Amino acid sequence: MSHIREKQLKDGEVAYMLVVEAGKDIHGKRIQRTRTLKGITKREARKELSKFEQEIREGTYLEKKDVSLKSFLEEWLETFIVPYNSPTTVSGYRQKCNTYIFAEKWGIGQYPVQSLNLMIIQRFVNTLSKRPSRRGGTLSPKTVKSTYNILRSCLDKAVEMDIIKKNPASNISLPKMKKPEIKVFTQEEVQVLLAALEQEKSDLQLPVNLALAMGLRRGEVLGLKFSDVDYEKKTIKIHNNRIQCCDYQVFEKEPKTRNSIRTLNVPDTLLKMIKKEEVSCKKKQMQNGGNYNKEGYVCYKPLTGKPWMPDNLTTKYRRLIKNLGITPVSFHGLRHCFASLCLHEGIEILEISKKLGHATPSFTYDTYTHLMEDKGSYVADTMDKTLYGTKRAG
Repeated sequence: MSHIREKQLKDGEVAYMLVVEAGKDIHGKRIQRTRTLKGITKREARKELSKFEQEIREGTYLEKKDVSLKSFLEEWLETFIVPYNSPTTVSGYRQKCNTYIFAEKWGIGQYPVQSLNLMIIQRFVNTLSKRPSRRGGTLSPKTVKSTYNILRSCLDKAVEMDIIKKNPASNISLPKMKKPEIKVFTQEEVQVLLAALEQEKSDLQLPVNLALAMGLRRGEVLGLKFSDVDYEKKTIKIHNNRIQCCDYQVFEKEPKTRNSIRTLNVPDTLLKMIKKEEVSCKKKQMQNGGNYNKEGYVCYKPLTGKPWMPDNLTTKYRRLIKNLGITPVSFHGLRHCFASLCLHEGIEILEISKKLGHATPSFTYDTYTHLMEDKGSYVADTMDKTLYGTKRAG
């Protein structure tokens, strides 16, 4: 039975030992968990005893003396992260824990939580910053920071649970975040890409055109279904994301923000491409049975009728770009090309933001400011002409 034992310390202070029954072991012996607190009243100790009993019942109790960071992090993920986050978020957390924090030779998962200090965590962050990336070079500051944030949040919970007194991950120096360089195709390169897709009758043709002409994200391209297309109004509705996790699982979810759910006007040429694909799909369904692209995706593998694996689409696209010898713009970069073309044609930033489904116009502005810098000479030319009736030299 749970109870409180009062202890008189040498300095005259009173401490309270909380004792909770936690069942029996495999030999039938009673298991007791204890927690000693001082600097509190008997009444406060009773409240703490109730909290302690709840921890035991709910399985969130961890013994302070020997819990490793790995054990605590895994428990924290299952209890506080998995139930309240999307599978992609959870998968990302697990990937960073397993690959970096629990790394066998240089990770810190083996350390007891209570032994962690600022020096240990700073050395880990320094090492992490120098680790090689799969894409060449070292891990990006963004990856280092997101891994550190997992560690800090987990240890915040350890403080809250009274496992440690202070978070040792506070006041850590992190590598400076650099604004990523946005690469876009020239208009000539766009024509080279589109011509190659048409000539090869590539299964990339529709995905690339949707990203390039509509500014869609990869998940939005692959989540688009024929039922989302309105041929009369010449629109498509974007309300579905097809996402691939770090563990290769693929699932559908709603777009990331409310503004990402949107209805977009479709260029006539692209609308004809979608219609042609739908007609072709229906013919193949009649030939191959109802399982052929049964979900009705606009972008799918014509040979099998199966949906694209998102990472396979990206890999095939990268290979094509490399073979063409044009600027190595990523598949997501096609979205930036869309924004660049819109800015070049003088479309307002607010309208571009709506098309892209950004949370705020300010995010769009901050992202594409550098693409607007070449407008400076145009403004100067306009002022010369309007105010002074002259034309700038050069």
